[in-house]
Amino acid sequence: MATSAATVQRRVAQLCRDGAASSDSRELRAAVLAELRQTIAFDAYAWLLTDPETKVGTAPLAEVPDLAALPRLIRLKYTTTLNRWTALPRGQCATLAAATGGDLSSTPLWRNLLAGYGVTDVASVVFADQFGCWGFLDLWRCGHTEGSGTITSCMTRSTRPASTS
Repeated sequence: MATSAATVQRRVAQLCRDGAASSDSRELRAAVLAELRQTIAFDAYAWLLTDPETKVGTAPLAEVPDLAALPRLIRLKYTTTLNRWTALPRGQCATLAAATGGDLSSTPLWRNLLAGYGVTDVASVVFADQFGCWGFLDLWRCGHTEGSGTITSCMTRSTRPASTS
């Protein structure tokens, strides 16, 4: 049985409190992803930290079908406006399927990369506070039949302590 979003939210908050003094952001992000997997089905991810002022991505942590394509993925993310981390409201999740009205092929990111991996949706969330945007996370789904409303509500609830505190 899947762990509830509320339980994952508490665990993520605790991980963030415990890891706040750590200098290893990759370890903390990997632990948060492990918690998210308890309630959200996803097949791949890309989690970048960003400079709060410029919103330029740094320190990617990714598990994607082809790591050699990561620079291409990042370039496509920078050239798209749809669900871009610079435009998403903090503390909310958006999906590619919802943003395109189900027509994934309308976005170059999907047409030029994600379609080749069988990606059927991408859930995106921005991590920001009063100082600016400090990261974003994309969770990729391949072939899942669960509606986008489920993933967005679970991801929003599960990441709330980290994205709005």
